[in-house]
Amino acid sequence: MSMPTGRALLDPSMLLHKIDLSTGDQYADFGCGALGHFVFPASEIVGEGGQVFAVDVVKGVLEELEQRIRDESAHNVTPVWGDIERDRGINISPESLDVVSMVNMAAHIDIAPKSFEEARRLLKINGRLLVIDWKPEAGSIVIDAKERTSADSVNAAVTRTGFRLVNEFEAGPQHWGLLFQRVA
Repeated sequence: MSMPTGRALLDPSMLLHKIDLSTGDQYADFGCGALGHFVFPASEIVGEGGQVFAVDVVKGVLEELEQRIRDESAHNVTPVWGDIERDRGINISPESLDVVSMVNMAAHIDIAPKSFEEARRLLKINGRLLVIDWKPEAGSIVIDAKERTSADSVNAAVTRTGFRLVNEFEAGPQHWGLLFQRVA
């Protein structure tokens, strides 16, 4: 069996439309990675009136991403060095974002409440948090089974930090997705 890649695993554009990311929105992708898999589709969706913050803790990743931003003339994308596991670890204005995404991050953040608290701090009231990760039962060579986290455990951690679950869905053949809304 061959391993699906790219949009066969996750279709960022479809997923961002599914959660109603819109023209003019302020969006941040926590742990964006060098490819900006969600950053560039978000840039197209929010348009010139919106803003995309590509957040990562690895400075080299952001340097690679900056080159792609220039190559693609994505003027509404701003790379931001930030540590989502630290209190006020991301230098974005509080309560300024409409949507924050965390994709394939559960193994890295260990369901650390600080990361969800940081998302809550940056989101507007009623702002949305999108969490997508590998299904524990999915057969994958990409991430070891013991590093995968269930949607239920993420749901419990996120709802304890001031969010309510809005939607649970299959994000791809090997991924689950959860959409939360920040409550006041």
